[in-house]
Amino acid sequence: NKPKGIILSGGAASVYDSDAPEVPDAVIEAGCPVLGICYGMHWLAKKFGGTVEPNPFTRGYGGEAMWLSARGDDDLFLGLGNDARTEVWMSHGDTVTRLPVGFEPIGFTDSRAVAAMVSAKRRLWGVQFHPEVQQTVRGADILENFLDICGATRDWEPQDIIERIRGEVDREVGQ
Repeated sequence: NKPKGIILSGGAASVYDSDAPEVPDAVIEAGCPVLGICYGMHWLAKKFGGTVEPNPFTRGYGGEAMWLSARGDDDLFLGLGNDARTEVWMSHGDTVTRLPVGFEPIGFTDSRAVAAMVSAKRRLWGVQFHPEVQQTVRGADILENFLDICGATRDWEPQDIIERIRGEVDREVGQ
């Protein structure tokens, strides 16, 4: 399997929970771009030596302003504008309080929490917010930018998965 990109999604767990989900090393070793969302960002930060702690500002979920850093020209935020402000849907359980070596912040909240980070050399991105929900105003643009980073084509159709599964069933169980 040669993925063009990998997205590590969010969840309710903390990376410090005794039963915290672990990501196989093969994900990083695949060499493709990786986008960590919420828990995925926390996992990336911890994996590479950063610090993740309970958010000292607030807990829960909700809309918040995100400001792009001076490095806001990162490909993930292409088209959003440098030093732009955009509304994002944050998940506030934990937060990255110290970035790993080789990562830099590319987005902050009003409380100065890191909302986005990148290791351009490793092609790893992390976002504290959820770009996949409609409450993140430019979330679809951010996900489209990640697809561009990955070099992914937009040729998938729901019918494709149905045909693939039908073929697998036919091979396994016959008519």
